[in-house]
Amino acid sequence: MTREKGFLFRFAFLCSSALLSASSLHGCGANSILGSDDPAAVTMPPPSLTPEIYRPQVNEAIGASVSGDADKARRIYNDIIARDPNSAEAEFCRAEMCLLERRNKEAIDFFSKALSKNPQLEVAYHDRGNAYSDLGLYDKAITDYSVAMLLGPGPVHWLCRARAYVNKEEWEKAIKDANVAISKDPAMASAYVERAEALAALHRESEALADYSKAISLADNKAVYYCYRGRHFLDIYQPDKAALDFAEAIKQNDGKDGYYYYWLGRARLDMEDFDRAAEALSRSIELAKQKQDFDSAKSSEKWLKIVQERKYDFEHAPKEKKYQWAIACSAILFSQNRRGLYSLRGGIPSLEHSEDEKSRLVSWWGIHSRQDLLDTLKSQETGGHNRSWFRIREKLANKQGNQLVLSETLRDLDAEQARNRIELVEIYGKRFGDRGLMAWDLCRCICLIRWGYDVGFLTEDECYTLMMPYARKLQANYTSWQQLGEEYLVGRNFWSKAEYENGRKRTDEALSRLLHLPTSPWVKLPWKTNLE
Repeated sequence: MTREKGFLFRFAFLCSSALLSASSLHGCGANSILGSDDPAAVTMPPPSLTPEIYRPQVNEAIGASVSGDADKARRIYNDIIARDPNSAEAEFCRAEMCLLERRNKEAIDFFSKALSKNPQLEVAYHDRGNAYSDLGLYDKAITDYSVAMLLGPGPVHWLCRARAYVNKEEWEKAIKDANVAISKDPAMASAYVERAEALAALHRESEALADYSKAISLADNKAVYYCYRGRHFLDIYQPDKAALDFAEAIKQNDGKDGYYYYWLGRARLDMEDFDRAAEALSRSIELAKQKQDFDSAKSSEKWLKIVQERKYDFEHAPKEKKYQWAIACSAILFSQNRRGLYSLRGGIPSLEHSEDEKSRLVSWWGIHSRQDLLDTLKSQETGGHNRSWFRIREKLANKQGNQLVLSETLRDLDAEQARNRIELVEIYGKRFGDRGLMAWDLCRCICLIRWGYDVGFLTEDECYTLMMPYARKLQANYTSWQQLGEEYLVGRNFWSKAEYENGRKRTDEALSRLLHLPTSPWVKLPWKTNLE
């Protein structure tokens, strides 16, 4: 659970119901709680064993923690513990103090002790669910929220279970729970956000945007909700609209929270407004350090460095469009590696980075020298992975049978990788035709040339002389950046299924950004750019 999400959950719970339920539910079942996400299938806890006399104090303490007064919350909790140290409420207060310090495992232990003494402490189930969720133990969180639903009607239980389903990427279940939360409390802004996140994941963009906007209209703390909508705009590649929302969040917050400056910096980076991005991130760092939030400061410092790298990369792009186009053919892999997409080097010159690149050229390619690099380029041009692709395609076309093809392919590969290659040729062989894996082989040639420049094996003029024939061949054999990108990823899968699967989320995101972000070179440079 992110910091702002945790804030919203506790705020919603405080506002929606009494935290320590005064009701006593009867008709209870066994003491054990079944691990189910269906409240109807979860066993009812036994009746309350402890008088809930501390409810007003606990509500006051949680209100203090929500408003940021952790010291006041601790004083109240400690007062309850001192008055009745062995009570369920005392154990609950110990758990809450652990939550204040994000000591989730200890909090879970104390919540469990509280529940062993009073199985009807609704808020203990709920907040233990929050602690589980913070640890990524979403199934356990779902079970606790489900039990809390039996003990109290508050919509916040449905809200938090929806959040757990969002984290599990079970979008339809998340929408269902958010719908219930909204039906119980149509003014609960955070429930619209949870539904919006699930809708966005299902590419129901207009519905998601409507929910984010509804949350803003309902919220008292509008800054948080402007930030949510801004992040949504970033996700759908509208950084200009995102920047407006983050700026409004800063205004609503009186510029006190570096978190909103952080996201404003990210949006301005996507807009290639580098100086103002650096300004926002610098302010984020300053505010985070004032609050001694050094993790947030470190994250902003990382992105400030990225801004500086991207600015250098952008300013050192070749002036001629044909060279920009050729460099853009390497964009997926360079984007994956967090390097720039405009200049040969892709960032600020650095001895440390050049040494890292040299090491990778040796370990991944066996390239130790300029001549090794030139030989590797020649090998990729005349064969590369296309050689294996066409050999498998020929065997399949001659109806030699998968088993024979598999046995021949297994000579250099394990069985799973061999089967994967055969399946890919069966699926894409006809569609790719005589191109085969040209996108994979030649785009990587351009990557090699850029790396060769970074480590000093090639001059700038040599790079363009070497890469332009590859660029022209790619342009002649493909019809769009999208086709090039999609076929490049098939080549990556053919090369190594394991590497493809492990990095799939990142490569898919890289391809999507290249195709849709307005400042992407693939958007700015037409496919039919003159390369002569």
